[in-house]
Amino acid sequence: MSLLLTRNQDVTWTHRVAAFLWLLLGNRYPSLKIGKTKAQLKNAMILYRQKLDGLDSALGSMSYEALTLNNFLGEKHWKYASYMATISSLPVLDRVCNGDGITSAIVGKTSLGTSAKLLDNLNDEIQTIERAIQSLHTYERVMTEKEFNIEEGAPHYSRLSLAENSAFQIARWTAEVVMDVVDENSRTFGLYTSDVKRLVRGQIESLLHKSGRRVLPKIGEYLKAISEKSIGDVWVDVDLCLLESSLGGIDQDLYHALQLFRVGNGFVFKSSLVYDDAQDLMEDLQTNSVNSCVILGLERGVISEKDLAENSPEFIAKRLNQGKIVKETISLADLLFLTGIKLIKAASSKETELIDWSGLLLSYRFVRLFNLRKLLMRRKDYETTRMFMSSLKKFEDLQEDIPDHIYALQPHLAYDDA
Repeated sequence: MSLLLTRNQDVTWTHRVAAFLWLLLGNRYPSLKIGKTKAQLKNAMILYRQKLDGLDSALGSMSYEALTLNNFLGEKHWKYASYMATISSLPVLDRVCNGDGITSAIVGKTSLGTSAKLLDNLNDEIQTIERAIQSLHTYERVMTEKEFNIEEGAPHYSRLSLAENSAFQIARWTAEVVMDVVDENSRTFGLYTSDVKRLVRGQIESLLHKSGRRVLPKIGEYLKAISEKSIGDVWVDVDLCLLESSLGGIDQDLYHALQLFRVGNGFVFKSSLVYDDAQDLMEDLQTNSVNSCVILGLERGVISEKDLAENSPEFIAKRLNQGKIVKETISLADLLFLTGIKLIKAASSKETELIDWSGLLLSYRFVRLFNLRKLLMRRKDYETTRMFMSSLKKFEDLQEDIPDHIYALQPHLAYDDA
């Protein structure tokens, strides 16, 4: 136990040092000055912990302490979300919102990440597929309906129901942030509601694949459909709602630039799912979760359907590693990531004054580093370290590392920026 405690403390210390070093790196950008960023992060975390501590007073909800004791939610999950929310909201909102407005955006995005993680844990580990789908439909209502009573959530008779209602209560904090500043006639509210619905559809598709009720998709289908379970679109919609409210409206030129930014952000977040596929391969094989690494292995002929049916997860994972499919999966994630970065750069060329685009791009570099952290913690060899640190290279150099046959999947990343 003492060894495990020491290891966990070392990991926590490493994360804290890395987060602080990133704050120093951001100090050269106007929106990410270290004093400003630390103050926003501190205020948001204090406020958010207070909100979590109030869960036990919400009718039918499980307390934050009980959620952690039951391993439904870890403290690190909301703290990571809060950090990511802070460094991504500041570049977008610093020039148009006051401190309270930015804090609201951070709280809304932290709640999105926390509620999605909590519900994902419940749906993956505990619920039946029918119960999980019902829960996701309730989640959609919580996030989009003007009026929602927590008593309309799960019945209050089981530990699972209490935990579900906590997820709904936390998700409602996101909805409240959005609905406090925009209404159904706002352009950004329309984006928000449509993206919540697409997020839920993607989550349901993922569950159906995991349950065996869907055949394993082709890689193109995975990139178009399953990856919609990412929270990335809704994540940026929270910022855009605050932006529209602060400006008093958005004209057509700005709307087009923000659409490019929004779609680009979506690709960056979808890349996170594919990075996770490479890092969580063994876990996904054990739980029969759809995984792009497995799909690539099948399509490249490194493994077969017979292998999946007859061999152990350890055998499959070893074969995929030996066949360099895990590395190719990271290259696929890089393709998604760089597609997003190109769109964000295109947005910056259309609207240069409103958003701190350079600071924003730095924050996206952190996203890639963060996504590859587990791989580096497991394998501290030269190749893994080089891959991890390449997040700091020029984006053009990162693109050169993508194999031609992975780059050929680019047509599957079609998007609508209308």
